[in-house]
Amino acid sequence: MKNKKVIDMILLRQQAEDQIALQPLESDLTMSVMDILKLSHELSVHQIELEMQNEELLLRNEEIEKQALELVLVNKKLTLQNKEMNERTLELIKKSKELADFNNYYIGQEKEIVQLKKEVNGLLEKTGSKIKYLLE
Repeated sequence: MKNKKVIDMILLRQQAEDQIALQPLESDLTMSVMDILKLSHELSVHQIELEMQNEELLLRNEEIEKQALELVLVNKKLTLQNKEMNERTLELIKKSKELADFNNYYIGQEKEIVQLKKEVNGLLEKTGSKIKYLLE
């Protein structure tokens, strides 16, 4: 990771030097020693500012990379949980269907029992006996 950053910095420096080489050279030989010292001081301050900004950017980049890795891990965990929930949902659907089938079977049985009770009551009435089952 650090090697890539060093390479990136070297490439950036090379690009900057290439751009300077394309600019026309201004020769102002009338600068005083004081002007040169002031200019040198300004350049030094600017260089330090840029280095401080670069350090801040590098730190923020590391934080972003850590957060990205955390997001990938959270995404994997959520994907796994989603898969488990889907599997459980399929199991519940299957059990629900089994219960519905079971319920329908016993409703059918109950209907048959009611029909048989009606037949028994009908036969008992035909023979003049008291009905055995009270039905609605």
